[in-house]
Amino acid sequence: MNYSLAFSFVKDEKDWILKLLVSGLISLIPVIGQLYLVGWLFEIARRVAAHETVLLPDVSFSSFIKSGFKLTIITFVYMLPSTILSSISSISGNVVEASESSFIRAIGASISCSAGLVSAIIGIGLSLLLIAAYARFFETSKISDAFNFVAVWNSFRKNAKDYLILWLFDILVGLVALAGLLFCFVGILFTFPYSYAVWGHLFGQMMQKFGITGQSTNNP
Repeated sequence: MNYSLAFSFVKDEKDWILKLLVSGLISLIPVIGQLYLVGWLFEIARRVAAHETVLLPDVSFSSFIKSGFKLTIITFVYMLPSTILSSISSISGNVVEASESSFIRAIGASISCSAGLVSAIIGIGLSLLLIAAYARFFETSKISDAFNFVAVWNSFRKNAKDYLILWLFDILVGLVALAGLLFCFVGILFTFPYSYAVWGHLFGQMMQKFGITGQSTNNP
């Protein structure tokens, strides 16, 4: 995989500044903007995997939102166990603060810390599996394929190194996105979509490596 190309390809695209700015502005729309950007990322990955020359998509509201909605459902389901444990940790913490009993505070603190630690560990594992689920979905654009847990697990075992690398880059580009906050929030209009474009390119490279071209977001 060409990691440096994922960070530099945007500057070789026609009207790349305008495309990033428009995507950044759309991302400011509550909920809808996030769904759009996820679908936009997915389309970049598809184009990379298919060896297309124009990688940054033009605006396509309905198709990107539809694709982003499906991916968000997949993310929600996979991360649900970690979310539940985090909630348990939070509730236990509130019980600790509200109770006057030292015994209850001790038990609550123990449960809260344990749930928080387990949640973090499970969250990391699930986020790695989630990328494998994305790969399953990428091929057909069918949510059911992402929930074929046996196939997802087999894919993860076979390509664990690739998924781990992509997971680490997900953290890195997240930091790049936050860098826009240093410029009075204005910079995030560029850094946020840019980070999505970088990760989309990397994901597309991985799909290309696996021999998966993906389905167009314009397909039903």
